[in-house]
Amino acid sequence: MFIQVEINAGLKKGDASFKPCTFKELTLKEGHLEDFVRMNVGLFFTDDDTGEPTENILIVGQQVSNTEKGRTDLIGIDGNANLILVELKRDEDDAKQRSEPFENQAIRYAASLATVETIEALIEKIYIPYIEKHNGEKEFAGYANLTTKEIANRKLVDEFLKQNKATTKFNLKQKIVLVASGFEKQTLSAVSWLIANGVEISCFKITPGKLLDKYFVKIDKVLPPPTLKKQLVGFKPGKGSLTESHSFGSKQTKEQLPRMPYLFEKGVLKKGDILVIRGSDDSEAEVVNSSEVVFKGETLSYNEWGQTVKKWPSINIYDFAILKGGTKTLGELRFQKMNEDPDLLDSDSQYENR
Repeated sequence: MFIQVEINAGLKKGDASFKPCTFKELTLKEGHLEDFVRMNVGLFFTDDDTGEPTENILIVGQQVSNTEKGRTDLIGIDGNANLILVELKRDEDDAKQRSEPFENQAIRYAASLATVETIEALIEKIYIPYIEKHNGEKEFAGYANLTTKEIANRKLVDEFLKQNKATTKFNLKQKIVLVASGFEKQTLSAVSWLIANGVEISCFKITPGKLLDKYFVKIDKVLPPPTLKKQLVGFKPGKGSLTESHSFGSKQTKEQLPRMPYLFEKGVLKKGDILVIRGSDDSEAEVVNSSEVVFKGETLSYNEWGQTVKKWPSINIYDFAILKGGTKTLGELRFQKMNEDPDLLDSDSQYENR
């Protein structure tokens, strides 16, 4: 549906800027936006600073009707087995034309999700119809000899909930995600009030546009906003321990922390060590050097290994890799070693590259 045009050789500086438009102008319907979000839901659950995924989300339902003929756009489940309602509006004008406010509709549908009390009910009422609708997609390749119910159990229970150690709890709370190219002030006011009162609801603005000869979408998290602490400029830590709390004001993000070469230099890792991915069976990999491991006979980067095991598009390997037989992640071991190495802050950042 996106149209690609040739670039004029005589480009001016202004031609290289992102030019926003509307989905309506692109003749894209709400269903196109729905499919984009469905297949890229991880983009809406990332760290504001690093872009790394903060949650593993599995989409289990699309266009699901409740007993009062209300129909949800998308339903997902997170790594804590809580259900997530995703409601979309193509353009701001679409929301204005509806008889019921955007957020009110989402609240009603989220209340319906609270009635799904067991994994079995989720599979029977929601996930099986979703699989039947999308069974030909790549996500379900390799399950040809299984029934739809067997596929649902395999993907939801065995490959998702068990890996996230979430089989003993289910749907203890519900989350709401609103996605649109614009939000009315009253909607943002209502959502802000809900957030302040403990409801897990967020708003994402998704803007289509053209950059040079291609079309893109820009995703901005509107609510909840970044914490005020992230806007403050703090002081450089002095000699002594370095902890997570030192980093909030000085912008010491994950991208600026020392990398694998530092862990090798300090003896945290060495060639031949065996690493595993937290919460994942059959994930053992042998350390080759500061940039590669061997996993099932294949040499991969640390991140490629983690992505292969978790089946995620990206991963912060420091939060998930553990030395076999240990309990601390590489990130925790890194901070432990940095506590013993206060001069690190005064040295040039020679460890930033992966």
